[in-house]
Amino acid sequence: MLITKRDEEIKDFLKEVEVADTETISILFFNNSIRRCQQRLKILVDNNYIKCFRDNVKNSNIFYIRRKPKSWMHKIVFSRLLGKLSLQDIEILKYRTPLKVGKIIADGFIAINMKGVNKIYLVEVERTKNFDLEKYIDFYYSRGYKNLFPVMPSILCITDKKIKYHEKLDIKKCNLDLRNLNL
Repeated sequence: MLITKRDEEIKDFLKEVEVADTETISILFFNNSIRRCQQRLKILVDNNYIKCFRDNVKNSNIFYIRRKPKSWMHKIVFSRLLGKLSLQDIEILKYRTPLKVGKIIADGFIAINMKGVNKIYLVEVERTKNFDLEKYIDFYYSRGYKNLFPVMPSILCITDKKIKYHEKLDIKKCNLDLRNLNL
């Protein structure tokens, strides 16, 4: 099997985000051609270049590199976010998951360019618990962000639960299915 540059990029992506589904990989690496993506991913899995599983017959394959993450349902939301941003023609400048900033461990960090404007977000995915606004209020007032960022990052909270807001923080909310993503 000949390993292509795209194969290496897919593997690097999976190392960073830990898990991604077929649709996300198709969007990011195959110009949204799901069939070509499925064919290539099957070859990569068959040759033990990457691994995959399916949580049930109805859902698409989930790909990973190392061990199957225990919290894959939580982590896959971040990789899907990257795919969704790409579909909205938002340039992803940088991303990391997770990101420790001060006493906060955010589920992810994204730096994006939207129509010529750069923005940075700390991403929180909340599937079972409530969004912890207090840690971000403390982070803001401690000015801890100044050592890492030029400005206080916006916060993107991905949850189906209600969240609290704060007048000093730019908080965006999106449902877990990402249908209402609006940055």
